[in-house]
Amino acid sequence: MPLQIVYSWTHAVDRAGARKLVEAMRDAALKLPFVKVSDIIEEEWGPQQLRDPEREADPDRPRMTDEEFEAVMRRWPGRWFVKHEDDPDVHMSLIEPVWACYFIAQLNGCDPVTAGLAEHVDKVKVEREFSVEEVSTNLDGKMAWQCKCETMNAFLPGFGGFDNFLQQHTTALKFLEDVEKLGLTLDVWDQGKYWETTNVELLREELERSAAITAHSIGYLKDHLGEEPDLARDMPLLTHPQFEQLEAKGAEIMAQGPHPSIRRLLEQHEEGEEWKRGREEEE
Repeated sequence: MPLQIVYSWTHAVDRAGARKLVEAMRDAALKLPFVKVSDIIEEEWGPQQLRDPEREADPDRPRMTDEEFEAVMRRWPGRWFVKHEDDPDVHMSLIEPVWACYFIAQLNGCDPVTAGLAEHVDKVKVEREFSVEEVSTNLDGKMAWQCKCETMNAFLPGFGGFDNFLQQHTTALKFLEDVEKLGLTLDVWDQGKYWETTNVELLREELERSAAITAHSIGYLKDHLGEEPDLARDMPLLTHPQFEQLEAKGAEIMAQGPHPSIRRLLEQHEEGEEWKRGREEEE
């Protein structure tokens, strides 16, 4: 997986208040070394959801048309994955925005930071084992925003190597700090662990690990797809002068199994399953 930052926030606010908050976010972005910050974009679609579980569960459904796909992508910046830890069928269900107000802050050599606020429906359709039900989205009148920013490609030599990557990655995180200061409820997952530690060497290690694993995956695709002319455009890591070395290192890492932190989580999960099985047997 290319090294990335995943971020989301919520705030109880109406559209007028959301516009002011997004303007404040944009002002904060303009003070940071982004390559370019777009104007604010505002769009409204209404409550109709383009993704329907009842339709998607139908094996005979017609393929999505180009127009339908384009409509889905237009609403992608404001999408929200519902957070409902107590209901696995609902948790991470995707809903599309009713209304969105946002802007795009471009970084050098990697994904941009997309930031704003979006209004969503109060209920989401969820496919159960024998039915489709409507369930609360748990937003409780709040507006929300969720996005990710893959920063790994910023380390490519053509963009300036690690120094450029460090600037782009930390610029994105500094922007998120500024968003939090505006009073929004913020949630950040930084794959490079810099958000929690501010440890540059740890960030470098995570970048090298991510680049190696990604190169291994891309190498596998390349072997199966052949010399596709657009492959390097879609997967810039292929242009790295040491791609083969990264690919070989990725193979070694993958052969070692899950990262120690992931391995421990899996062990804890297994311990929990054993405990539950023991309780069930006692009962």
